[in-house]
Amino acid sequence: SVKKFLDQIMQHRMAWPFLEPVDGHLYPSYYQGPHAVMDPIDLCTIKMKLEQGSYAGAGAVKADVDGVWENCRHFNGETHLYSTMADELERRFNKKLNSL
Repeated sequence: SVKKFLDQIMQHRMAWPFLEPVDGHLYPSYYQGPHAVMDPIDLCTIKMKLEQGSYAGAGAVKADVDGVWENCRHFNGETHLYSTMADELERRFNKKLNSL
């Protein structure tokens, strides 16, 4: 199930930067300014929404999970370590999701 795949991704050793919302005190430009992320999302928020039944289906969950990776690349740049981590987690999540 999508929840199982999300849980597996969240337990991955590279997932820690994506588990919680970005701290606006440490990174105010994440939320404000020319490089601000328009739709912030993180894996714990996705898990909470999934558990609350807020998603219409797997496609909606995938769209939010994709948003985590896209936001990371937008804010940090394609070559940043966090973006490389996002790329790996995205690949793993999509592979699992495609096996459904």
